[in-house]
Amino acid sequence: MKSFTTSFLPVLYLTCFLVSAELLFSTDQAWSQPVRISVSDDSLRAGQLFDVYIVFEGSREFDSIIFPDSSAFSDPFEYRSSAIGLNAQQHDSLRTTLQFFGSSTDTLSGMFALGIREADTLLFDLPDITLFFKSKLAEEEELRPLKPIFSFGISLLPWIIGILLLTVLLGAAWYIKKKYFPPKPEPKPQPAFEPPPPFINPIDSLSDEITALRGMLKNGDPDDDVFYVRLGDAIRAYFERVYDFPALEQTTREVTQALKSRKLEEQLLQRTVKLLQDCDMVKFAKTGRNRMQMEEDLSRLEELASLFRTNDSRLLMQLRLEHERKYKPQTEAGGKTT
Repeated sequence: MKSFTTSFLPVLYLTCFLVSAELLFSTDQAWSQPVRISVSDDSLRAGQLFDVYIVFEGSREFDSIIFPDSSAFSDPFEYRSSAIGLNAQQHDSLRTTLQFFGSSTDTLSGMFALGIREADTLLFDLPDITLFFKSKLAEEEELRPLKPIFSFGISLLPWIIGILLLTVLLGAAWYIKKKYFPPKPEPKPQPAFEPPPPFINPIDSLSDEITALRGMLKNGDPDDDVFYVRLGDAIRAYFERVYDFPALEQTTREVTQALKSRKLEEQLLQRTVKLLQDCDMVKFAKTGRNRMQMEEDLSRLEELASLFRTNDSRLLMQLRLEHERKYKPQTEAGGKTT
């Protein structure tokens, strides 16, 4: 009995060791390769599009994962597009669309995915996939029948009978369609939808003109007349849109009266009128202004624009609302489908 126990114990220990090693190895294998790859087609023609699917089943165990990008594919596989999402089992997956331009069987190889967890980065090699070449011309050549050419006598009577029967059938079909299936009235053509123009804030237009004038100063010494005509027209255009009067066509005196009637703040009114009068002196009295004076006048306009942005905020908001109200029916009509 003792000899039997002595001989049995080594066998038992060896069996337990092998079972434990197998379980450990299988667990390690399951962890070490949580990435699967598959293709939508295993045989391809030249120029055919197909999809490559990569599923990362262990993505929840990592802080981030990195799938193969377009650089992982080379001739004869041309990258087209890719999309990352979740599959039905809520695993992170990548679908990449490729186009095949080969002329023989080829292999997708050398791809891998990365799993990053804290300071560790694990690399998972993806298995190679063989894609077989399928030639449409070769298939047609194999299926092309080889038969001798025979001449047969042609009788006109079957053709005449067939044409008569076809004429009768077509006439009957036309009669039934006309009587029981009258044509539906054609819908009236709808005018082509044009998107509404975007709202252009008058204060933004004034700021853009200030930027353009500053560019003129940076690029050289601009002509006095051109510079001050644009400077005066910039502020007049702002008044015309916000205060709704033809400021571009009026004199400085008329503009001043219009602004007073609209109860513009007195200090702001005086600064505005002074700037317009200085522009008039250059345009009509040909009073020369040097570069430093131009920069000072432009800075005065910038300060006025900042004050107008605050002082006219209610009017600017009202203009935006009126624009949206005007084009809202057109926008809703354009969004309808038939």
